[in-house]
Amino acid sequence: DSLQEIASESLELRRQQLLAAEAIIDVHVADFQKYLVLADTGTRPISDCSTGVSGTLRTLES
Repeated sequence: DSLQEIASESLELRRQQLLAAEAIIDVHVADFQKYLVLADTGTRPISDCSTGVSGTLRTLES
């Protein structure tokens, strides 16, 4: 019946959204792991203000 169709469509949509959410989490976990590695090595990511590109590494100055 139509109620079962709606429930099935809703379940499928939630499954798709779960995959998207997991992908977002994976990106943030990877970024955080990179941050931890950089913190251990005494380097840090900085933003290039002129181009807006981030990810350039520089040694921390004392």
